[in-house]
Amino acid sequence: MDTLSKQDFRHKVILVPVNKCWDKPGLSHYDAVRYSWVVSLPKAQTAEYVLAIRGGEIKGVFEPDEWMEAKKRNFPDISDAHGNWKRQEWRPGHWRSGFRGREAPEEIQELYVGRHLCKELRGQGIRYAGM
Repeated sequence: MDTLSKQDFRHKVILVPVNKCWDKPGLSHYDAVRYSWVVSLPKAQTAEYVLAIRGGEIKGVFEPDEWMEAKKRNFPDISDAHGNWKRQEWRPGHWRSGFRGREAPEEIQELYVGRHLCKELRGQGIRYAGM
């Protein structure tokens, strides 16, 4: 099995666990990974790519253009069912975040998709690598 550790990443990446929403009916893979996470915005804004992780395997790679607070006005195309708008402020004055972007170029997808993460990088929360 081809397993990646922190030092194996060639780019600044955010690893996003999408176990519960990756194959959710009516939700695109892009929407599953881009919306609503507790992240450090300053750190997130330096990331080159966001990797969707399911079961320890990289399923998709996305290129963020802009990070913003997870509010309905910033994500009007996110359905109310997925939006969970009343629960995005995770602490008073602190909002979950999301990004606008696109799938990464094919050559970047080929570097990462299908590869697995070492135990250190697996987990429920956001992880950073290459930063």
